[in-house]
Amino acid sequence: MRNGPILGKRILVLEDEPLIAILLEELIEAAGGEAEWVTTLDAADSALTRKRPDLAMLDIHINDRSSFDLARQLRGLGVPFIFASGYTSKDVPKDLAQVPSVTKPYSLDELERAFRAALGQRPD
Repeated sequence: MRNGPILGKRILVLEDEPLIAILLEELIEAAGGEAEWVTTLDAADSALTRKRPDLAMLDIHINDRSSFDLARQLRGLGVPFIFASGYTSKDVPKDLAQVPSVTKPYSLDELERAFRAALGQRPD
C-alpha cells in the first residue's frame, strides 16, 4: 500500500484491541498515512471534534457497544469509512450494509481493497 489509497490521508482507527491497533497504526504509517488510534466511542467523538479525518476504520463492537451510530455520524460528515471486525456483514444494519468491510483476520490486500472502495477508487 505504499502508493495506495491512504497515502497522505489522516485516518481515525477505532479499535479496542491494543495489539491489532498498534499493527494497524504501523501499517497505515508505513503506507504514508497518519493514524489516530482511539479505543472508545467517546474518544472517537472527541477526535472528530478536534479534527475531521480523511478516512476512518471502525471495529464494529467496542467495549460492549456498537460503532454504528459513529458510522452514521461519519457518513453525515462525508467522511469515508470501513468496518474492520471479527463479526460478519450479517451483524451490520441494513442502512450500513454497503459500507466496505474486512473480517478479522484480514490480509493487507483486503484492507487496501476496502479503503479503495470507501474512497470510491477502482481497484488496481
